[in-house]
Amino acid sequence: LALGIWQDIYVVEHRDRSHRRELALHLLGE
Repeated sequence: LALGIWQDIYVVEHRDRSHRRELALHLLGE
């Protein structure tokens, strides 16, 4: 059960980080 929770946290963190990177690239490209 704990492993599943950590997996969810990792996935959300990874997705959020990649989204921020795309946003930063978009702002730099303006």
